[in-house]
Amino acid sequence: MLVQSFKGNRSDSPRRGIMIAYYAVTAASAGLTFALVNHAGDALVGPMWRDIGIVSLGCLMTVCGLFLCRNWMGGFGALGVARACLGAVNITFCVSIVAGTMVSPFLGFVKGPQLLVSLFVAEPIFAVLWGLILFEVHQFLKRSQPEMGLANSANLSQGNVSDFTRKNLR
Repeated sequence: MLVQSFKGNRSDSPRRGIMIAYYAVTAASAGLTFALVNHAGDALVGPMWRDIGIVSLGCLMTVCGLFLCRNWMGGFGALGVARACLGAVNITFCVSIVAGTMVSPFLGFVKGPQLLVSLFVAEPIFAVLWGLILFEVHQFLKRSQPEMGLANSANLSQGNVSDFTRKNLR
């Protein structure tokens, strides 16, 4: 499926952009979760297979979080950027709460965001890189929306959108 998605003609470009966004988030969340597990040190004591499971869980939860918050990303104009920023925060902290709860059911909903914030404070480069990845996801989804027919000039010219949306798309 991966090879077929990159082979097609240019009409497959919206699907390709969405897939690249999901792959970028998956790879970035694997790196971020691995850094989080290594940063936690004694907080997450266990064998190596547990670390692999935590990294896999972080990747899966991030992809699910992006899927659930995909409507926040990819908007046009200033409102689209503001929604993307809120969506990035929403994805980041909701995923840390859910993944933390799955790793440690009793205190994970507190420890997940706490470990994430402590990693971002101790190593700000991770926060910057994570923000840049989510901004690129926003750009990929923004580029794929007109090609998918979600927000295009035909809808604007026919009056199929509200005045509020029309102002924010310009």
